[in-house]
Amino acid sequence: MEKRVLTLEVRIDQTAKSIDRPDRSIEDLRTAMDKKFIHVEKVIDRKF
Repeated sequence: MEKRVLTLEVRIDQTAKSIDRPDRSIEDLRTAMDKKFIHVEKVIDRKF
């Protein structure tokens, strides 16, 4: 029984890690896009 519980705990940890990776990637993408939009806004403000 203890071995089964340990196996389940390992699988849950692996699943949590695999779910966390795309979440971090999406957050990094959002941050990069925000920086780009801020840059574009500054360029537009300078031109007008």
